[in-house]
Amino acid sequence: AVVAAAVKEREAARAGALEESLSDALPKARLQSARKALQAALERVAKESAGRRKQADAEYLRALAALQAKAASNPELAQQVAAEKAALLAGAASAEAGGGAEKGKVARGKNVVVNGDFEKVGEDGKPEGWKGVSAEQIQKEDGNSFVRFDSKPVNRDGSTRLGVLVQELIVPNDAKQVTVSARLRTTACISVAKEAPVVPGVQLQFKDKDRKTLAYVSGLWSQRNGKWMSIHKEGDVPKDVAAVELQLVNGRCPGQIDFDDVEVTFR
Repeated sequence: AVVAAAVKEREAARAGALEESLSDALPKARLQSARKALQAALERVAKESAGRRKQADAEYLRALAALQAKAASNPELAQQVAAEKAALLAGAASAEAGGGAEKGKVARGKNVVVNGDFEKVGEDGKPEGWKGVSAEQIQKEDGNSFVRFDSKPVNRDGSTRLGVLVQELIVPNDAKQVTVSARLRTTACISVAKEAPVVPGVQLQFKDKDRKTLAYVSGLWSQRNGKWMSIHKEGDVPKDVAAVELQLVNGRCPGQIDFDDVEVTFR
């Protein structure tokens, strides 16, 4: 009975779905203090994450408002912006209400990205778990590691070469939705390219068994330089998906483009 309860507790911890109280079959004297420490840490993480999400939502709403003002002469674009704004507000309301999580459980998504904080660097100076299509650098600032694209204009339109850092991910069989997020900071970056992608961002490319693209889920730059900002996007996992590629793209934009804390969670 103790072994069965321990296995159940371990799986619940991995899934981020711990019951509020420890099972009577487990020895409280040996586990209770460590369990309470875990729950307290998860609560702190949840509060910090909620604050970051509100800040990211506010930044995105400002970007949508600016775009909506420019879309007055384009009814189709105005409709899309309005739908995006409604979806964002609905998601924020759901998060504040607890997201429908079962009462008494501490919920957390499992980040499937390897080395999303770029703290692990190989002997070649490249981030472990990632493959680069163009030059990127690992930078350190106040003890924190992050990846940087730093490019000069090379094309007539003022754009630079496409820079992409990729990682292959495995989609859980029962996954219906996905969230991709990252921290992004840009310096002297400007969007001038005519061919997509035209802004920096973090995106998921879903492919079928023939490697044909089924869909993209992309969190994009708000076109504001300076401070670190959070970018994220939620979307549906398409049917018949066989592979998914996580991509950090520079949007063919000249300047410095920094990425950190990349996460992908399925549910």
